Amino acid sequence: MEQTHTSHNGLAATPGAQRRVLVVEDDATIVDAIAERLRAEGFQVQTAVDGPAAVDAAEAWQPDLMVLDIMLPGFDGLEVCRRVQAQRPVPVLMLTARDDETDMLVGLGVGADDYMTKPFSMRELAARVHVLLRRVERATLAASTPRSGILRLGELEIDHAQRRVRVRGDDVHLTPTEFDLLVCLANTPRCPRLQGHVAQFVSSSLPRSTVSCICPPVPGEK
Repeated sequence: MEQTHTSHNGLAATPGAQRRVLVVEDDATIVDAIAERLRAEGFQVQTAVDGPAAVDAAEAWQPDLMVLDIMLPGFDGLEVCRRVQAQRPVPVLMLTARDDETDMLVGLGVGADDYMTKPFSMRELAARVHVLLRRVERATLAASTPRSGILRLGELEIDHAQRRVRVRGDDVHLTPTEFDLLVCLANTPRCPRLQGHVAQFVSSSLPRSTVSCICPPVPGEK
């Protein structure tokens, strides 16, 4: 029986080149097409067709990445994402039939790392899966270098090796993308005012107390 090992960042790492991808989609044609393409790319693939089955599969199978549709029977993909991320950090590529910025922001806020609108090409989906996994691998490698350690900024503590964040001693749950963004901000002393989509993403994703430790409000601004 194949064993699953855990990497430094808490993400399951499957031995060898094959990585585990859980595809959650209630449309049989789409889920079969995605699974076929990802298997052709060398991934191990399991599928689920509703919210409860997706959460159960994620807990039992420990995938390295999830491809997750928003509209699902049982409960939707946003709730699946919340529950899975509460168990362990897993990169999530979210799918939706609606080209709505609100869906994207809500999805990112509950733990998704990337977002695709239907219809999409299987080639692009496979490419995005590869990119998300490479991002996790690079972050894991960076965390394993000797310079990785614990960064403290006031009440904020960032543990690079464990990929954990604490504010005033309390753990703060962040997705892999949110953690990488936080590290980027923390390594930019007295960072300038965040603008545009970055500001919107930060304010909707990262706890206010966490961001304020790195980017204290400018005097006179609300």
